[in-house]
Amino acid sequence: MTNLEHYTGRLIQLFDLMAEGKGDSDEADKLRDSMDGYADEGNVTPQERELLENLSGDLYQIQGKGVFCKLPDENGSPGFLLKSAKRAELKSLIVEKKWPEVLKLLRFSLNLPDWEVALYRGMAWEGFDPRVACRFYRFAGEAVLDRLC
Repeated sequence: MTNLEHYTGRLIQLFDLMAEGKGDSDEADKLRDSMDGYADEGNVTPQERELLENLSGDLYQIQGKGVFCKLPDENGSPGFLLKSAKRAELKSLIVEKKWPEVLKLLRFSLNLPDWEVALYRGMAWEGFDPRVACRFYRFAGEAVLDRLC
């Protein structure tokens, strides 16, 4: 198990406890304590550290608490034109398998349905930690099924 997988495993456990309403329990506090400073102690690469710093926010999406950054208007361009350009950039990054860049771009409001954002996050996380990818895939699949059934 890599150091990245070690940390993400603990983060997943913490999110599971939060989903069960046990986010303030002793068990959750112990997990938080074990994670404090982990990414800053040389246990992970700079790229992995960036992934970990943003994973928690990304996981909030599958709890229905996702927050997206607003895209700034560039040179007075209307927001919808910029979003369209960013969606095209996203598709290009996915084709090129530039997963860290995909994750960064998905943190902006691109007017994509939640299931699609989760699907792309799952694709991006497959190469880093399949357990995290499964969380996003499960959310995407359930969201699509809820809409259809």
